Amino acid sequence: AETPASLGCVYKVGPNYAGCNPATGGTNLATGGWGAIALVDAYDNPHAASDLITFSTHFGLPAATFVKVYANTSFGTLNGMTASCSGTPPGNTGWGLEEDLDIEWAHVMAPSARIYLIEACSNSYSDLLFAEQVAGIEVDSVGGGDISNSWGSGEFATETGTTDDVFYRYHWKHVTYFASAGDSGWGAA
Repeated sequence: AETPASLGCVYKVGPNYAGCNPATGGTNLATGGWGAIALVDAYDNPHAASDLITFSTHFGLPAATFVKVYANTSFGTLNGMTASCSGTPPGNTGWGLEEDLDIEWAHVMAPSARIYLIEACSNSYSDLLFAEQVAGIEVDSVGGGDISNSWGSGEFATETGTTDDVFYRYHWKHVTYFASAGDSGWGAA
């Protein structure tokens, strides 16, 4: 299995070593990163912070600067959108696993970056797009960075106005968006 050292070597964000072999990488870990990485996911993972600490300790990574944000009604209305819940979103173990993968490997690739886990109230398109707005606020507040989405959806005829507003029209300066290419089919074009 890959390790933080071997993937850092493969993706050229950590020290290069012979063959990027997981068995020999040891503590050849990436040390960079700047700004923030916001990871937009659905539902709550109540163990996200402790799981990240366990992962980081196991692989000898530095402590993460980690913040979990609930994209709920406390943000009010953002560009005509509102969240479907107040307080903590309900838990979901499937999404919780995805959230763990997202925060742990973002920390591996950019250990100096601030990691935000933005939890949408549900996996509905409206809640996830609202969470995108919250992610933009958080990343912009620290001077920029990346917003990563490991969720996606098929295209539809009326999406232009909604997605344009979220990803372009109300866009934050110094923010780059990344999106999932899916687990099957032809992938992203």
